Amino acid sequence: MKLIKFSYHLFCKNLLMSIIIIIQLVASTLLLSDILVTANSYFVTVDEYVSSGLSDINGIIVDNGGNSVPERLLNKLPENSIDYCELGGVAYLGEYTLYGYSNEFVNDYIPELSEGTWLNECTDDLKDIPVVIPYSLNKYFNIGDIIDIDSKNGLTGKIVGILKTSYYCTFNNGGTELNTKDMLGKADESFEIPLLTLYNYLPNEFVSTGMTEAIILKNSSDLNESYKLFSNYYYVRTFSDVLESGKEDAYARVRALGPIFLTLSLVSLFGMIGCIAISTYKNLYFYSILYLCGASTKKCFLISLLYTVIYIVLTLVVFFVIFIFVMQKSMCWLNYIAIIAIIMILLSLSLIPYRILKKNPPIEVFKYKR
Repeated sequence: MKLIKFSYHLFCKNLLMSIIIIIQLVASTLLLSDILVTANSYFVTVDEYVSSGLSDINGIIVDNGGNSVPERLLNKLPENSIDYCELGGVAYLGEYTLYGYSNEFVNDYIPELSEGTWLNECTDDLKDIPVVIPYSLNKYFNIGDIIDIDSKNGLTGKIVGILKTSYYCTFNNGGTELNTKDMLGKADESFEIPLLTLYNYLPNEFVSTGMTEAIILKNSSDLNESYKLFSNYYYVRTFSDVLESGKEDAYARVRALGPIFLTLSLVSLFGMIGCIAISTYKNLYFYSILYLCGASTKKCFLISLLYTVIYIVLTLVVFFVIFIFVMQKSMCWLNYIAIIAIIMILLSLSLIPYRILKKNPPIEVFKYKR
């Protein structure tokens, strides 16, 4: 207990510098979490995208501004070249975003589930629309739970499955660059509001954003022709284009955050080193008195270690308050890796006082000060 009291005394003697360093450490931890989750979400989502076969689909995604593609344009394509036209909708209901998939499209996109059934195994039910949620929501919902979609019209949803990961792809709403980035670049619950993926496309009165149409072709030979045709009227992408756009956005985000994190981390690291070194040198006489009172060099080192632990505890407290209560995000395993990395760095800095005390024996310091 006395060692903790001595460590706290040292911390308070450098209070202003300590507060500045804690702020820097919290910012570094938040940035590192952001970078790790962004990079990982890209790889996991792309893996899901590719494994489900969506990147190989012969089709184009048309940003049609909320209107169906005119028949006159569809008729310009080779006869019997269209497999089906996927029509999806999006509705923002409170804190949830619901993405609607057509019957045909859920047969092409079959992600891996942790439990329950995928949407293509459910039957249509206007009363309870089948809903699959990401793994990040499993602590809020269970299989079989009924959720309110539109109480005014008596429309409800039923949780039928839970994805194996917390990542999701909103392929039916990839009409604009913004939606493309949301789909692949921010595919973790740490960056997005919770998502519920809907089986049926929603009735028009529930759709609050433009609808995107995906024209799926029977033969790959017709892909280029359809792309050129619709590009004259709409913003058009292939399914492979969606994948590449998400990749570019993920890389751009990591590139943007990387230098900021490195700079802030280095400033925090050198600030911490300087603070610990200066504090140790300033308190050599204090350590020498403790030594004369029976404290060993190891106990003096333990005091400096506890001094570092105070930094760690306060940094974690501030981090969790900001991350969970202010930013209202949920923790994932990558956030814990970022925390562990910062803790390991801080603990390694505890060797600085030990080396200083070794070079400046307390008894010699006491004699010099006298």
